[in-house]
Amino acid sequence: MLTIGGAARIDWITRSGRTYRDAAGEEDLGNIDSLEYRDGYYDITGDWGHVRVHTVAAPQLTFSPEASDAT
Repeated sequence: MLTIGGAARIDWITRSGRTYRDAAGEEDLGNIDSLEYRDGYYDITGDWGHVRVHTVAAPQLTFSPEASDAT
């Protein structure tokens, strides 16, 4: 799970409603392809679209036991 706290503003640049199947066969919105910090915001793009999260907080990545079981 990717969490970015303390967002002052979130700008959705583009969105896609397309769904994909993951390795476990479950439906999801796809991958994060890039995550870059740029002058006060995180620029994030992926299969689901493009978003800018304005914050000074660092992203937190949390792995769950269920995620490590997927093959």
